Amino acid sequence: MRELSESSCCRGTGFGVRLALCCLALLFSASAPAKNPYGGIYLIWATGADQYSLDFIDGGQVMLQWKSLHTGEDEYDWSKLDKHLAYFDKLDIKVTLQINGNRKPAFLFQRVPYHSVPHSHQIKDKDGTLMYWHPYYVDQYEKFLIALSKHLKKAAYSDHILGIRMNYNKVGTEHSISVKDMPPKAEWKVPHGVKWVDFESTQNEDYVERINKAYLTYFPPEYKLFLRMTAATSPTIEDALSKGIAGVYQTGAEMEPRYKGDENARYGPFLQWCRTGITDCYAESWAAADGTHGTKKDKRWSTFAQFNYWRILSDLNLGVSYLAVYGLDIERCHDPEFMAAFDFAREYAGYHARPQTSPGAWIAFREGLHLKGDYTFLAKPVPASEHFKPRDLRYNPPQQLGDQSVRFGAWARSLSAGKSIDVEFDKGFIESLSGTTRKLTVTYLDRGTGVLAVKAFGKEQSIQLENTQKWIQRSIEFSQGNSDSVVNLKAKSRSITLHMVEIERI
Repeated sequence: MRELSESSCCRGTGFGVRLALCCLALLFSASAPAKNPYGGIYLIWATGADQYSLDFIDGGQVMLQWKSLHTGEDEYDWSKLDKHLAYFDKLDIKVTLQINGNRKPAFLFQRVPYHSVPHSHQIKDKDGTLMYWHPYYVDQYEKFLIALSKHLKKAAYSDHILGIRMNYNKVGTEHSISVKDMPPKAEWKVPHGVKWVDFESTQNEDYVERINKAYLTYFPPEYKLFLRMTAATSPTIEDALSKGIAGVYQTGAEMEPRYKGDENARYGPFLQWCRTGITDCYAESWAAADGTHGTKKDKRWSTFAQFNYWRILSDLNLGVSYLAVYGLDIERCHDPEFMAAFDFAREYAGYHARPQTSPGAWIAFREGLHLKGDYTFLAKPVPASEHFKPRDLRYNPPQQLGDQSVRFGAWARSLSAGKSIDVEFDKGFIESLSGTTRKLTVTYLDRGTGVLAVKAFGKEQSIQLENTQKWIQRSIEFSQGNSDSVVNLKAKSRSITLHMVEIERI
């Protein structure tokens, strides 16, 4: 049973004074979980170099601007890149590499038409927006990618690169221009001797296809590519994904899709390529748990600990192996609710398609807002057995789900009195438990004095509620039993609010 009060964020060495207080937890905490070879927590937007030394950080981020590396026409300076890779070599952790286009090479403004108005908040060049569909621009970016691949394949320390994020760097890093947003020709500045190129409806697709081909030609097999989830559409991309040459990534991971109707576009590729185990995938959160991203701060309807935890459950449900977490959230590792969520992520990340070796399987009950349904990991509800109340339970001040300092209560489902739910666990996982002790843990809100009956592995046990008004994790160990993959939960005398059912191998 995971203790709700445990905090062990500073298990590593080499960290600074700012996190020193939480290191007192070393006196009381359990030893660090074994490192997961398939995935884990990747630190992004670190608030200090000391964070990379924390023992629960499995990887990091190297982000450089295209401008800083591409110093002139067919001229490159790799010193900053090499410095970053040498740093992570000393730490002996993997990193993702991303070359962002917020700042474009200065010489392009002398050879390519540009509009003095920045067409995205991502643009940091004072001269504005370059005509990225201009042949010279496209040629230079492709030549840059070729030069980068050649350098990486002979550079020291480059074996620490987990994968390369495929950025198109059109408008800023992630954006582009549409036909309806195209400024009039008269508003553009055209350098002397440079030809004007009209913008056509196929320009964006043609650009993307060419850059896709460049990435796929010059970086594999030495380096895996991470493709933005919205890029996974063309036959070329689908072939790379199906072969595991490329994986999917997103920079908008949250508790669930932010916008209604966005679930298929944002999460569909993860369900298709990642959860199925076809390829490995990476997810970066949209913002820190408190809503901070850059100079903006989004509102949260849940507590920060709940947001962090349910974002992690969402990623695991989607089959994400590499969970990128803001440095602002890593700073909260002294909070036992944040640290427990990080440990949970490290325990399970990457095992979603490896039932025979997974440390466990689970289902987190929710109905959801924009994305409906429970979050599951090698488990699923049996639809015909569901007897939950139809109304979804989510955090709302008039109806708080237990102690709001605890990470569980953003969502839950209520099992009606006298009703039951069957949860079917992956048969391959259950078969792999043969001859071993396994632990079943039920997380529920201890409200009222009812009884929750649990049937598993041919045995039945009862959990008596004590009306403590707290979230409880009750564990039951089974030293032996049959190979039945279905667990039945029944609220015998009154409704019971459930968060999770989990089976772990011991």
